[in-house]
Amino acid sequence: MLDYINPRGGRCVEVGVFQGDFSEEILKREPSSLYLVDPWLSQSPEVYPDDHANVRAQSKFDAIHASVVERFKDKPVCVVRQPSYEAAQGFANGYFDFAYIDAIHTFESCLCDCLSWWPKVKSGGWLCGHDYTGKYVGVRLAVDAFQRLTGKKLILMTQEPWASWGIKKWPLE
Repeated sequence: MLDYINPRGGRCVEVGVFQGDFSEEILKREPSSLYLVDPWLSQSPEVYPDDHANVRAQSKFDAIHASVVERFKDKPVCVVRQPSYEAAQGFANGYFDFAYIDAIHTFESCLCDCLSWWPKVKSGGWLCGHDYTGKYVGVRLAVDAFQRLTGKKLILMTQEPWASWGIKKWPLE
């Protein structure tokens, strides 16, 4: 997916970073900048259902955040420790060439992420995410709802069990 989208030289944001493994993959494609958005905040199972990325001890999240800051300190990366919706408000519309969502996997949260970050993607850019298939049914339902609400179409899907998805913002949109 990253090779197809080709974020080389572009401004990118990853929403839902955890330990930064996918961030490394994005950086291999040489974007001009990469923003890593994650609150690194332990949340109740009602807000953030059972997921390996929601550790229950805040001290563990603080340590993960510190390791991400250290891991990317000499790279074109800006670590943003905020909830997705709040972080999105800090960027101008049309700012990003590529936005990748892999945060809370509930319908409500994923739909909010799609709606919050779509305006931040520039014309010709991509809104993408992870887990369209697999056990996180809320992601698929949210992406499908986003398509119905906006009239945009899913045009990219990877083939692994936890498929990534992509929607291109065509010029003049």
